[in-house]
Amino acid sequence: MAEPFGRFVPNDPAADNSTAINAALADPEVFGVILPPGNIRVDHAIVVPTGKFVRGAGRGVTRLVRTNNISSSDYFDKALIRSADNANGVRVSDLTVVSPKVNDKVQGVWMRGATNFEVENVEALNCGYAFWAQEFARNGIFRDIISRNANVHFETTQATDILFENMTSSDGDADNPLGVEAVWHTLFGSKRITFRRGRHIGKGQPYLVIADTGSGDAGLIDEILFEDCDAVNTDGKTLLFVNKLSATASVNRVTLKDCNAVGGNTGSSASLLGLFYLGNIVIEGGRGVCFSQQVYSVGAGATLKAIDHHVEVTAPTGASGAVYAGVVQIIGGSIVVNSPLVLPVIGAATTMTGTYVKQAAGLYLPGAAGEAVQYVYPIDLPITNGGNQVVGEGTNQPRARFTLTTGNVYRLRYRGKMRKGSGGYPAMSMLMEGTGGTIVSAAIAFEKDDGTIESLAPVAVGPYIAAGLASVPANATRNFFLDITIKGNGTQLALNQGSSPATILAGSIMTIERIL
Repeated sequence: MAEPFGRFVPNDPAADNSTAINAALADPEVFGVILPPGNIRVDHAIVVPTGKFVRGAGRGVTRLVRTNNISSSDYFDKALIRSADNANGVRVSDLTVVSPKVNDKVQGVWMRGATNFEVENVEALNCGYAFWAQEFARNGIFRDIISRNANVHFETTQATDILFENMTSSDGDADNPLGVEAVWHTLFGSKRITFRRGRHIGKGQPYLVIADTGSGDAGLIDEILFEDCDAVNTDGKTLLFVNKLSATASVNRVTLKDCNAVGGNTGSSASLLGLFYLGNIVIEGGRGVCFSQQVYSVGAGATLKAIDHHVEVTAPTGASGAVYAGVVQIIGGSIVVNSPLVLPVIGAATTMTGTYVKQAAGLYLPGAAGEAVQYVYPIDLPITNGGNQVVGEGTNQPRARFTLTTGNVYRLRYRGKMRKGSGGYPAMSMLMEGTGGTIVSAAIAFEKDDGTIESLAPVAVGPYIAAGLASVPANATRNFFLDITIKGNGTQLALNQGSSPATILAGSIMTIERIL
């Protein structure tokens, strides 16, 4: 009699339960197998035919535990659960699979050539490839899955239209004899693969795309999407790595969307966030934290477009390499560098539009047209004598420093609050020095006693322009606004507060944008 709701297979602690489970799955009258709670010993792979299911009592409740009888010659038996070759409609759910800790790749849940499969609410421990779609597998889903202590956590090889969704992975016991290679990993022939909502902390390369063999469309890797996949690396490996191992293999489109990644901090071996030797890479949104100055490196066979992506760099002293190097288009987002750099933020082949850039000590190395850089004054800046600089090198007080490239045109906007001291000049004014370039245009405004804003026509005084309020009470605080367009001459910009005593208050913001 047919068993459409599945056959319950009891656990025999003294036996190899794979024999009974596989026998039930092979019965044409049985639609699937239901497993009880507990540790269930299996000496061989569970093989799921077309249209059949294996369901446990819950992840972590039903545990299929593989014994250490792995034969190096029996490739297809090296798994806890495997689809029958080219099976259709296989379902696996609500259980944990546990591999022995051996120096061989014992797969967790292996969909070999399967179509229209579903793997849901499953945990894999100590595996080679924990969750693997391979050999022309297509139209499959891995959902609500956990992998710990695997060599590769989530893998596709020559697979199409596969979705991995709601994934958690970590080092677990951190004693897998194979080590940790990768988290979300695609090999040759993988197309339209989506990794969505993943969380990983531990060793391994989180986003790994390797065209290891093949040629033409059969070997092409294309339309790989990592979406909302966050990773914290702990062993200094490159986080996003795209490369080929065969001269004929190729990669086309790879996208990271809203992914947050933290590179491993291992001194001179600190992680790069991305290293690309081929493919067209798009990083959209998300944030990357890196402890190497060279953050994204793009080789001759690849391109990178970063859209609204935020990068924070804290490199060791003396580190070198551009934050973005190679053929890169940066649109929006930000680059915050918390340590001195040896080289500029971006390489010569990189273009940047509307990107906020902040470097240690406010030092700005100019980039492409459209780049916007901002400096926020971290503490109050007292002005003790007339003409003391608020931009450029002066006293040891923190201040912005911008070097303007000869011939480039910049727009400088300065916004903040100024507090008038007692004594000295009654005026509150701002003075722009011509050092750094030729002033093309300028506008200066201050807040008056009644709270209204008065725009003042700057007056040229020798190489300077200046404007201000004629009389301001001692200790009064006023908002100020400064807009200047200046053509660079290759030296540092200098901006002065023109009356003293006064104090520029912490939180005042200097923004400079290259417009030509």
